[in-house]
Amino acid sequence: MSIRKVPVTIRSGGTSSDWISADSVSDNGTAAIVGIATPGTVDAVALSIDFSINGSTALPITDSAGAAVTITQAANKYITLAPASYPVIPAYFRLTAASAVAADRNYTVILRDIV
Repeated sequence: MSIRKVPVTIRSGGTSSDWISADSVSDNGTAAIVGIATPGTVDAVALSIDFSINGSTALPITDSAGAAVTITQAANKYITLAPASYPVIPAYFRLTAASAVAADRNYTVILRDIV
């Protein structure tokens, strides 16, 4: 089982990073997000992970009641996530901030291969 560190940037003035394919960050095209290292400055407290089957249509994560799932972030933190809650099998993911960022914000997403 491999662990990967994936750099993810939300560009200045934007709210979402580019899409990242599970194929490009895992041995077998399947992975689960297990953590996020936040940058030294964050612009919004709420962060979310979007999924996409095709790399263009966002599918926000919701709970069983249909409410959006967000992650509370702070600067210079490592956020652990339950792998079963954030699988990328085989698809795409991106990070989305609740509001536009004032400068490029560089995150590190930690993924674990799913066997």
